[in-house]
Amino acid sequence: MHIADYEKAIAEAARVARRFVIFNRTPITADAGPKFYEKEAYGVKTLEIHFNLTGLLQLFAANNLALRHSEPIFWDAAAGYGHSCFLLENVSLAHYPA
Repeated sequence: MHIADYEKAIAEAARVARRFVIFNRTPITADAGPKFYEKEAYGVKTLEIHFNLTGLLQLFAANNLALRHSEPIFWDAAAGYGHSCFLLENVSLAHYPA
């Protein structure tokens, strides 16, 4: 959520993952996304990206990351915003022994 070139970061996570990747507390928006925000965290200006769920899942799939489980942390229906955790399996390596 804090990396401007998030597509490259997801591809790199898929490349180095032996089998599983976890994206923890990922901001999700019901709106078209991604949406980019600047906020202050721990006294420093930082980027925060809110992802459209469909687009994010498509990006995972394009990098051979299959969704195995997702867990909503919270969801504010009125705001159309929340955080979720994602457990993904690197299916490009599925034929390798564990």
